[in-house]
Formats: sequence, C-alpha cells, structure tokens
Amino acid sequence: MKVFKLIVFIFIVLFIMAHAFSGEQRYNLRVENSPFIGSENAPVTIVEFIDYQWPHCVEVGPTIDGLVKEFEDKVKLVIKFYPYRYRDYARIAAEAAVEAWKQGKFAEMHELLIKRSPKLDRESLISYAKELNLDMERFIKAIDNQEGASIIERDLNLAKDLDLYVTPAFYINGIKVLGVRDSDYFKEIILKELQNVKKK
Repeated sequence: MKVFKLIVFIFIVLFIMAHAFSGEQRYNLRVENSPFIGSENAPVTIVEFIDYQWPHCVEVGPTIDGLVKEFEDKVKLVIKFYPYRYRDYARIAAEAAVEAWKQGKFAEMHELLIKRSPKLDRESLISYAKELNLDMERFIKAIDNQEGASIIERDLNLAKDLDLYVTPAFYINGIKVLGVRDSDYFKEIILKELQNVKKK
C-alpha cells in the first residue's frame, strides 16, 4: 500500500511538472506606462519585479538581458519596481531608473544599475546619470524629490495585489516564475509561448 501511495505521489509531481508551463494559470498584468526593453509589439512579454540592490536580481540580470537580445523583436522586458523598504539604496535606485526612463535612457540606466550594484548611493547614481548624458538638473531634482513615487508605489501595490513578496519575480505572458533561473529555463517557456502564437 505504501509503495502504491509513493507511485501515486510521484505521478502527481511529474504531472505538475509537465504542466508547469501549459498556460493553465496566467496572471493578467497591466503594463501600460511602464518602462520596457525590446520590441513594443513583441509576442512574448516578460514582466520583471526588480530591486536593484538585491543580489538575486543582479545575478539574473545578464540572463534576462541575453534573452531579450537573443530573441530580438520576439521578447519584450517590462520592468516593475519593487524596492525593499529596508535596503538603503533600493528606493533611490528605482527613482533613478524612473527618471532615466523619462529622459529616454531607461535601458542604459537599467544596465548600469545592475552592473554597478550595490554601489547605488546618491553620488554614484549621479555619476551614472552623467555617464549617460542625462539632464543633471532634472535628474538630481527627481531623485531628491522622489518624483517617481507614484509609479513606484503603483508597482508596489500591484505586487501586493499579486501576493508577491520576493524578487526577482517574472511573469512571462502571465506565467509566474520566481527567483533566479538559468537561461534554458526561461528559454523553454519563451519557445512554448512563441509556438502558441504561431498556432493562433
């Protein structure tokens, strides 16, 4: 009897794994008025909740960047800001990203924040903005006055509505993926999503 129960348990686990990306459970996230990298009309959208000071977000950053470049016009990365309130520079880094987005340099700032993290103090952020030739008066005013607060709070509230408490968190065409994963893991989902698009 115990052997039978074990076999049933293994079967259930394998069944769940086999259907992990079947599209049975998808989250519908609004991505309007959010910064993105990649083709606006890409058939696959990766929504990432990010904290630029969190090592796991930094670790997976090059993987996601590589996938967006590899799939060119087929994948779009949409960023949602989820700075953890108890990290020293997570919030101001998000503010810097929002202002860079407003000045048309989001992709460049996003890349710098990941590469240079955890060096995300105010002076470092200002140096990154200079490196990107941003309007410095606007940039400094924005990060000091938290002009991106409405966007950041909107994203934080969305995370709360999704019952999301960890980063990095990804929604690939609505399919939820938590934590650091390798390129092949993400690629499997992306390829299946592209196949689904072809069938429609």
